[in-house]
Amino acid sequence: MAEAVLFKVVFYDPYLEPGYQPIEGIKRVQTLEELLRRSDVLSLNVPDTEETRGMIGPLQLDSLPRGAKVINTGRGSALDLDAVMEGIKSGQLGGVGLDVLPVEPPRGENLPALVRAYRNNEEWTRGTVIITPHSASHSSLAIQNIHTKSATTAIKALNGVFENVVQPGGY
Repeated sequence: MAEAVLFKVVFYDPYLEPGYQPIEGIKRVQTLEELLRRSDVLSLNVPDTEETRGMIGPLQLDSLPRGAKVINTGRGSALDLDAVMEGIKSGQLGGVGLDVLPVEPPRGENLPALVRAYRNNEEWTRGTVIITPHSASHSSLAIQNIHTKSATTAIKALNGVFENVVQPGGY
């Protein structure tokens, strides 16, 4: 979808077989560090695992080009919100879009400072912070894509081709 608005898309996934290219024209990079250096917009789409918890913190955010944006639609545990807040305030980050948070629903006294600032409409959050209620997979297009991908995966599996399959022990 990002290519449709003229993004040059690169991705990193340490678990894919070498040489695996899911979509023609989208470049796979070999390290997270390379991905960060090349990302004006970093989109996190990761599961919640021991390896992904806290995977994007101050050092990683500082590796992004100045003014980069971060979008997290994966799991809230992957992104250090305090580091994001500092990155926005310092100008290192141009903004953040969050559809997931470390604790959902966000309530009580233990709210991350970034969420509190957003709720309080602090000036520095205006135009730089967007938080949605973990709803990215609930649009009509997302639901249609889920149905299509599920049916395609099932048909391929019945024909002996196993794609988009979580292997036992993979998570």
